[in-house]
Amino acid sequence: MSSIFYLDRPEVANALDLQTTVKLQKEMDQAIKNKSSGFIITSKFQKNFCSGGDLKAFLKMKSKRDGMETHRKIRKILTGFRKKPIVIVCAIEGDAVGGGCELALACDYVIAGSSARFAFRQVHQNLSPGWGGTKNLLRRVERAQALDWLTSGRWISAQEALNRGLVDQITSSGKALSLSENFLQNRDSNLIGLFKDLISKEGRDEEKVFEKLWWSPPHRRAMGKLT
Repeated sequence: MSSIFYLDRPEVANALDLQTTVKLQKEMDQAIKNKSSGFIITSKFQKNFCSGGDLKAFLKMKSKRDGMETHRKIRKILTGFRKKPIVIVCAIEGDAVGGGCELALACDYVIAGSSARFAFRQVHQNLSPGWGGTKNLLRRVERAQALDWLTSGRWISAQEALNRGLVDQITSSGKALSLSENFLQNRDSNLIGLFKDLISKEGRDEEKVFEKLWWSPPHRRAMGKLT
């Protein structure tokens, strides 16, 4: 069974602050301990998935050092998603803006409702992505496409996002969470970490992983069922 984390800060359109991000990490780590089949990040309401970083919270900080320290902590959590031994799915309804796009890109799989929209709005604040968004975007789309989105800050429809590779699947509005839950069914939590690591290394350790699994008790038991 998968675990679900709900973004639930409607007063700031689900903007991310450090407290929310740390809570997300703790719940994800608990899901790993519980051997959940996957971890879903979604919103409590459909108008906004995530409006990005909580800029008002950053502005209240007493110094540039405090702001950058908070920024680095959030970045470290999001960029650490790829090493987590669990499949992380982002189920998007409504708008994903700025850091909200970066949160989605940090996940393994992105499913969006048909009315979802995306925009890299950092450019309108004279900023660049700061939570690993540029690198993760280039893992999914061509350089020219990334340059268009990052420098224009324009709205991207769910269909365009699918066509260009920003998202992996779209579904009817309001159905992103249920599709994400179906997607995560029947996954072996014991192997997810191995496969994520293997993919991140572009298959370089495939022979070692295969040999390790070949002599493992679960494989021997599976083979025994064939005789």
